[in-house]
This record gives sequence, structure tokens and C-alpha cells, in this order.
Amino acid sequence: MAKVSKNDGAAIIAQISHSGSQTPRAINEHPFSVSDVLLVSKNVKAGKPIPLTTNQVKTEVVDRFVYAAKFLFEAGFDGVEIHAAHGFLLSQFLSGSTNKRTDKYGGSIENRAKVIVEIYECIRTAAAMVAAIKSNATNGIGLGRPTTAEPDLPIKILKHGVLSAADMKVDQDDFFMTYLVCIAQMGQMAKKPASSLESVCDGIADLSRPEEAENFKNQVADYVREITRLNEENKPIYGVFQYTSLY
Repeated sequence: MAKVSKNDGAAIIAQISHSGSQTPRAINEHPFSVSDVLLVSKNVKAGKPIPLTTNQVKTEVVDRFVYAAKFLFEAGFDGVEIHAAHGFLLSQFLSGSTNKRTDKYGGSIENRAKVIVEIYECIRTAAAMVAAIKSNATNGIGLGRPTTAEPDLPIKILKHGVLSAADMKVDQDDFFMTYLVCIAQMGQMAKKPASSLESVCDGIADLSRPEEAENFKNQVADYVREITRLNEENKPIYGVFQYTSLY
């Protein structure tokens, strides 16, 4: 994967994550988490988590993140992103609403962030890699989602070549919908190498076109109904939404 992804000169950085209490019950009825706070969500049916012991934070979290980083480095990845947002395990450590610990990993924000610092420091000593920590908030402008529609957007911005923003005809405040848009666009992006295209945007659905956005909404509605059914039946969900564009 790393070799193919870098064929056109791109760097590839992998995101390392742990679901913690967000683990679907179909995969693990009682997953490890920072505390025993049960996740209540309309999107994920999760079981009551088992709090990690102080020693398990090292063996089941820190050591495993470090192992994953070393494995990715040896496989040819250029760096890793430690996923500490969106309610996943490291975010569960950071949040006072889910972190009810009384040991060195609970209490103050410094203690709640300690596991992330330990992972970062161990990765930096394990291999000379680029590392980025994604936290719960940012003061910058998120480019991840717009870039799935326009992969060369960051370089255009750096070259002062952007004069306006695309008016996407889907609800930009709907986190789940925009997530599905990005997944679909990344799937389309991966079908052909960039070097074979006239434009890196070729083959990627343009949801600023009303008719394309409407087609997407119709197709994704069927997909959402299917994953909802699987979730209600306590069955694992795998794969991604495969969207067929109008153009």
C-alpha cells in the first residue's frame, strides 16, 4: 500500500487509532476503555467497557500504538498520526466526561493527556518518523474533507490560486453525511493513478452540482439503511460506500 500510494510522489501518513468504548458490540461486547462509562449512540451499539488497569494502559495502549508505528515505518510509511479525537480511546482519556480515573492517567488535564505524551515520546525514540497528534480542537482550517473532492487544494492555496470555495449541495454541518461523502470520494480517487489523469479531480464526484448531490443522497440513503439494519442485528459492518457518479 505504501509503495503504490507514493508512486506519484506523494507522502503517506497513517492514522493509528483505538475505538475504546466506541467498539461495536458485534466486534467486542466489553471493550477496554479509560473508564466503565457506557457509550450511548444512535450510530453504534456498544457494550459496557472494561476500565484499563494502570499497567494495561502501558501494555495494551502505549506499547500497541508504538508497535503499529514501527510496523508502518518498516512497511514504507512516512509518518503516523495519533488519533486522539472523535470520541475514540485517546479522546476518552482526554475528556472529563469519560475519564473517571483516580490514578496517574486521570484528574487534571495534564494527567488525562499523559498517555498521548507517552505514546508520542516512545514513537519518537522507536523510529525517526514524522509524528502528528490530532487533538479534539483546532484553531486552523480543516482541509481533510475539502481535499477529498479536490486533492490538489492545499498546493493551490500555497500558490495563492484559490479565489473561492465550492458550494457543496450537501449539509456541511452534518458530520456523518460529509464523512460518507469523503469515503466515497476517496474510493473514487483510488481507482486510477494521478499520473494517468488530465486533472487530479477526474473521476471524483462533484457535489457542487445539484443533480450530482441529489443522486448521492439517494444512493447513500440505501447504504445508511443497510448499515443501520446490520447495527440493529448486532452484525459487524465492513467495507465502504461505493458511489456511482452521474458524470
